[in-house]
Amino acid sequence: MRSFSFLVILLLIVSSCEKDKIGDADYRVSYTGEFNFVVTSSTTGPGGNDLDTNYYSGSIRKYQVSDSSLHFYLDDLSIDPSKKIVVEISQSLKLSTVLNEDGSFVEKSDSIFNQSGAYVGYNSVDIIRYVNPTATFDETTHMITGTRL
Repeated sequence: MRSFSFLVILLLIVSSCEKDKIGDADYRVSYTGEFNFVVTSSTTGPGGNDLDTNYYSGSIRKYQVSDSSLHFYLDDLSIDPSKKIVVEISQSLKLSTVLNEDGSFVEKSDSIFNQSGAYVGYNSVDIIRYVNPTATFDETTHMITGTRL
């Protein structure tokens, strides 16, 4: 009986200890990995209309402080890097974005550029990038779809 009481007290002590909260883990980890990307670019304007599709093998990773030296377009360096990811579609096509815990991207935009996106389930991501330099030049929309390998 004495050992049973000791066991019960020990279990109460262990179970009452504060555990690490699941929310304390870096939520971006589940969104990272290797992806196949399809980039469909649609250009319209005075130069005519063009539709182009390219395929890439790339990755999505957590943003690192050293990424600030890559000078991503509209990369707000005042935002906490622990909320950002980097989408590396190819060696020359990389973008950064703030990733919400629900898998949606914080939209980036200015007078000539707009970028939005979100994960669609666990295994795919959709990104839209729109570039409109001025009313007299061609407008290009890049539809980027990534599928986890």
